[in-house]
Amino acid sequence: MDRDDNGDPMIAGRIEGVKYLIYFYGCEDHANCKSLQFSTGYTDPLTADQANAWNARYRWVKAYSGGGSNFKMDVSFAGGITKANLEEQFSNWNAMAGNIKDFVNGK
Repeated sequence: MDRDDNGDPMIAGRIEGVKYLIYFYGCEDHANCKSLQFSTGYTDPLTADQANAWNARYRWVKAYSGGGSNFKMDVSFAGGITKANLEEQFSNWNAMAGNIKDFVNGK
């Protein structure tokens, strides 16, 4: 656990050798946040074609070209969120980590 530049919660971790951050958004006094975003980036940028190829294949985690290879997964808390739903989001991210690693490494 950590805090971002605005003082909101931030989590850093590693799954399948892939470093990631979880950013929290729409927070009230650095708590009661409205959404979060899983994010990982690489120094070698993806081309638009590579990002489009990823995005055509995978639904939950999106790739963005330019400024490093970035993969992001947004999670909204609108209407509330249960522990089971949050665990499912972590499971989705965990399942995709190996795919991200393979994609970036050209496998």
